[in-house]
Amino acid sequence: MKPYVAFIGVVDKKEQCHYVEFSQGLNVVTGKSSTGKSALIEIFDYCLASSEYTIPVGKITENAAIYFTIFKKENGYLVVARKPKERKGFYQEIANDDLPLTEGILEVNNKWFKLGYFIAEHNYKKKLGLFFGLNVNDIETNNDDRNFFGKRKPSPSIRSFMSFMLQHQNLIANKHAVFYRFDEKEKREQAIDHFKIFLGFVDQSYFLKKQELAELEKKKRRIELSLPKRQQLLQQREAKLNSKLQEYHALSGVPLVNANSLDILKEPLSWLDSIKDKKVDFDASSDANTKLIAELEKAMKVEFSALRKLEGEFRAINSTIEISSNYFKSISAINYPHEITESINECPFCNSVIDKLEHEADELTKAINWLNDEISIQKPQQYDYEPKLQSLKLEIGSKKEAVATLKRKIDGVVANNKEVEKRQNLREQIMKAKLSIEIYLEEIINDKTPKDTDDQLKSLVDKIKGLNKELKAYAVDKKISEAEKELKETMDSIGQNLDFEEFYKNPIDLNFSLESFDIWLKAKKEKVFLRSMGSGANWLYCHLSLFLSLQKLFCSLGDSCSIPPILFIDQPTQVYFPNVANDNAEKFNVEKISTINRLENVDEDIKSVENFFNEIIKFCEDTEFETGHMPQIIISDHADDLNLSEGRVFENYVRARWRNRGFIAD
Repeated sequence: MKPYVAFIGVVDKKEQCHYVEFSQGLNVVTGKSSTGKSALIEIFDYCLASSEYTIPVGKITENAAIYFTIFKKENGYLVVARKPKERKGFYQEIANDDLPLTEGILEVNNKWFKLGYFIAEHNYKKKLGLFFGLNVNDIETNNDDRNFFGKRKPSPSIRSFMSFMLQHQNLIANKHAVFYRFDEKEKREQAIDHFKIFLGFVDQSYFLKKQELAELEKKKRRIELSLPKRQQLLQQREAKLNSKLQEYHALSGVPLVNANSLDILKEPLSWLDSIKDKKVDFDASSDANTKLIAELEKAMKVEFSALRKLEGEFRAINSTIEISSNYFKSISAINYPHEITESINECPFCNSVIDKLEHEADELTKAINWLNDEISIQKPQQYDYEPKLQSLKLEIGSKKEAVATLKRKIDGVVANNKEVEKRQNLREQIMKAKLSIEIYLEEIINDKTPKDTDDQLKSLVDKIKGLNKELKAYAVDKKISEAEKELKETMDSIGQNLDFEEFYKNPIDLNFSLESFDIWLKAKKEKVFLRSMGSGANWLYCHLSLFLSLQKLFCSLGDSCSIPPILFIDQPTQVYFPNVANDNAEKFNVEKISTINRLENVDEDIKSVENFFNEIIKFCEDTEFETGHMPQIIISDHADDLNLSEGRVFENYVRARWRNRGFIAD
């Protein structure tokens, strides 16, 4: 069974216990004004670790020593309590026989709440969460976020449950707000973000896998970013090893091994052993030395020619930019008229008109327009050439390096030849070249080889693939979509039987997003949000439809959902009977709390109220039949003596009636 509220009460300073007993299904606490009805929802909220002490100031706060709430669970009770304006909370799970019930009367006093069971606020919240099955503490999906912001994301808390369990008097028919605590942005975001955890769609393992996945992807990106550098390193090693092999070949006249440098780099350890075992040999008749120098000089000539060509292009473009810049400066410096004023010239003797100046003015206008066009063209041309100039600079630098490398190789071969001539010991020079190759291969082996990186990358890709498969199995998006669909079906089923304005019905089309937590109605193909609806009745029924549907969702998910199907609704009939201050009689008089302009519609209003009470009862019964769990709806209101349908008796749902007394009896 799902836990439900069995008792809410107060132990006063005189050791007297005042409480209301509840059961599953619909529970009604009715009475006149200022009797403590609205205190029940606040006591419940306070006992469930609210950081604010919001019990209505008055007789209750003057007399209260301890506030308590008792939940019924499978094999016993959970008792939670708090003293006024204290952070600590009382927490104790007890067996059925340990609750002091004498002939159905609860007998607890201050001494019963033993001091040792009062615990610090943090532990109090944690134990409450664990009781309801909330066991997720770390919801980070990437530990880098924690390091960046310097703090971890807030853990899911029992406090977020309240947004789905409490509908206060100022909220139940509110068109601007739907959820309790959502007026604070941080609390709203937490409740929405944690909702999939509360529903049981994800667990602690899900977030740990997310963290591991983020770490693996970070390592994978790091290796992938290093791939271009690794390729460059491989090319450098290949060139250097090839140079050393050519040097050996030039000295000995025979190749050291029958393999190119790239093949050797793929298996450096194997080739190193082979080279060490190889005896030094040379061919005196070989012209390899001469051929190598000739090949290097030919290659350098090609690179040098390409370098000169690039330098020529660079000078040409640089000159073009300079000329363009100077031309732009010169034409920009020209002072030219912005407008031309003509005057008619006539001969003073014959009064004939002279139009020669008009023709010259036209020519001047054309010249000015041409100059403007030139100015607008010249500047962009400079911008077009500058990127090309920068590109040429890089190419020239690369060619210069290639020429310098070839020159070093030629100088090295020539130096070796001179060393041989000087020492007259060719074998020693060959041994030196062979040893240089061996040392270089040892350096490569001791360094992190590219093959190691390839193996690491493959391993990371395989692990990432495996984790993604495990995370996909949670099917979070699918579950959220199915939950939205279930909510809509229930909302429409409930809403169709409530007294919405006809404009919004035929049929009713209510919708709720688990992504944004917005509720809206589709009417005549138009999306109408709550704030855009008229009439308090429409706002009330939107709230009722949504929150009853949420309770059914919590029931249908069974033990995987940590939010208990408990809903408090305070003063829902205020939409029809707003003058609650006038309700001070010993019997409920609907005319006294109706507005003057609604008196002639009192019967109609009462029928609407009776209708939604009937719908709540039917909802509880249907939900238990469909899910195996009965939700608990606790309503505190002025309405009383309602005529319910299908033989139901209103009195059977009344848990307390405060007209001759209040919550705290005199």
